[in-house]
Amino acid sequence: MKLQLVALGIALLVMFYFLKKQGGDDFPLWPAYLSQGITFGGGLLGITYGALSASWDPLRDGSTLGWSEFKVNLPIFLSRKQGQ
Repeated sequence: MKLQLVALGIALLVMFYFLKKQGGDDFPLWPAYLSQGITFGGGLLGITYGALSASWDPLRDGSTLGWSEFKVNLPIFLSRKQGQ
């Protein structure tokens, strides 16, 4: 699902480019900005959650949605980021 959002964002970017070229100055830019924010932002959040919700312990199975792993991995990630 995450990569489909990014692919949709790229397809919408091409579509809005051609609409802007054909429509000239009459075509508003806010639909392009809104759709790019939703698709690329959603893809970024999904990829980030996917990485943080995975079980980083190879001896332990993760849960279905990964919420318990996310709660464990997020403080580890943030503490390492603050240490840099």
